[in-house]
Amino acid sequence: AYREGNRLDSAGLVAEKYAMINPNVANWGRAGQLFFEAQTYALSPEKGQAMGAKAREFFEKIIEQEPNNLLIKSNLAMTYVDTPTPMKGITLLREVIEQDPTFVPALFDLGVLSIKSNQFGKAQERFAQILKLEPNNYKAALNLGFCLAQLEKKTEAVQQLQRVEKQSKDPEEVKAAKELLAEMQKH
Repeated sequence: AYREGNRLDSAGLVAEKYAMINPNVANWGRAGQLFFEAQTYALSPEKGQAMGAKAREFFEKIIEQEPNNLLIKSNLAMTYVDTPTPMKGITLLREVIEQDPTFVPALFDLGVLSIKSNQFGKAQERFAQILKLEPNNYKAALNLGFCLAQLEKKTEAVQQLQRVEKQSKDPEEVKAAKELLAEMQKH
C-alpha cells in the first residue's frame, strides 16, 4: 500500500522490519530495493543519503550470500554515488562489466554517471552499446539522443529522439523526447 502511494521510504521500513523477522535473501532484496528507489526519488540530499545507506546495508548482506549477483552489485554501486566515496560505486560497476561486458543495468548506470560528470562521449558509447544489445531500450535511446545533442550531433540526436517519440509506449519517455526535440529546435 505504501509503495502504491509512492511512500517508498515507509514501504522500505515495513520491508526492513519483515526482513529482520524473516532474514533471507529475498526479504533483504525487497527491503534494499525499496530503500534504493526511495534514494532515487528523494527530494533532499540528506534523505537520499539516508535511504542509500539503508539500501546498502541490505545489498551488502545479499552480496555476502551471492557474490555474483550482478543486479544487486550494480544497485549497491549506485548507492555510493552521492557519498564521500563515489569511486567505490564506479569500481563496483567496473567489476560488474568485467564479469559481464553485456550487463545492461551496469552499462546504463555507467552511462548515467558519465552524463552527470559531463562526459557525453563516454555516455554516448555506453548507450549505443546498450542499443546494440537491446534495440528497443527506449530509455537508452532517449539518453543517447540527449548525449548526441550535447555533442552537437544534431541530426543523429533528432533521429534517436524521434524514434523514442514514435515507438516508446512509456508516456514519460515520449514526453522527455518531445521536450528535448523542442529544446533543440530553439537552438
